[in-house]
Amino acid sequence: MNDAEEVDLENSAQRLLTGRSLLFLFAGALFLRVLFLGRADLWCDEILFVQLSMPPQSPADVLVNLWRTFPGIGHFPVPCVMQNVWLWFIQPCSGEAIPSPFLQRLPAAVWSALAVIPLAQLGALAGGRRVGLMTGLIVATFFYPVFYAREAYFYAPLSLFVASGLYGWFSMAANASLRTSRLWLGLTATMLGAAACSHVTGALVPLALALLALAWLVRPPHALSRKEVGPLFGIALIGCLPALPFYGQRLACESPMSFAPALSYRTIVTDGLGKQFFGTSPLLLALAAVLLVAGVIAVLAKKDAMRFLRVGLLVTASFVVLGILIGAHGTLYYSR
Repeated sequence: MNDAEEVDLENSAQRLLTGRSLLFLFAGALFLRVLFLGRADLWCDEILFVQLSMPPQSPADVLVNLWRTFPGIGHFPVPCVMQNVWLWFIQPCSGEAIPSPFLQRLPAAVWSALAVIPLAQLGALAGGRRVGLMTGLIVATFFYPVFYAREAYFYAPLSLFVASGLYGWFSMAANASLRTSRLWLGLTATMLGAAACSHVTGALVPLALALLALAWLVRPPHALSRKEVGPLFGIALIGCLPALPFYGQRLACESPMSFAPALSYRTIVTDGLGKQFFGTSPLLLALAAVLLVAGVIAVLAKKDAMRFLRVGLLVTASFVVLGILIGAHGTLYYSR
């Protein structure tokens, strides 16, 4: 590591957004997510989520029930347990046997608005404050991130845990003091473990980070030594552990539910790309592809101390996308 890189890494906190900027992003994101939140009735996926989460079940009951049904439908327990705790909390105040759609969806709006903060900080850490602010504005205001964030479903808690886990892990890579902070290590491991137990795609994130850290152990980036990569590898592995019993149970199951036919790769790619940007019409998909390619080029072209971190983020995202492609192309219900 040269002196310029060392100074840049030691001052990585100076790249982050200010508290005022984060408050602005959170408030804007929450406003858009709460606006007209209860106007529509719950739809089928939300109804399933509510049924899995409703009292008089206790949080422990929800956990046990989702453990038993996991081989068939593949729903992880953490979001439902969180929803169950929320419903127990508001039940005395709502005066309704089944709370309104607004109250059912409100936690999702809050979780997804909170997720904007670590995502914006992650962008700032990797590319500076301007990139962080742009990242936060995209996640806070684009149609599809807002649309899916308003559902009483698994996606909002997943987004919060993934965003927080990624920010915590890559902050450790950029800041030596965080690699020795027990609090930061514990919070990062908790966020990654919660992500792994929130959705079938969530486990791909700590797995991708573990593989990235393993690659760094074999060939460390200029900014890190093998000794410094060790805690990163350990935290990523710990993040994978909570999901292992669920997948072990799934592998022992002989007859999972299935769909037919499988989705085509073209459908998966166009749907995913469109919903990350502006929509799935041909013109908007072409614009999204151009922006995506330009972003990848920008990640690889800029030479500074944080380049290893941006490349690591790109590798992590690519692994997760590949896993989603393989899973969504399959016919098993849980893999969708």
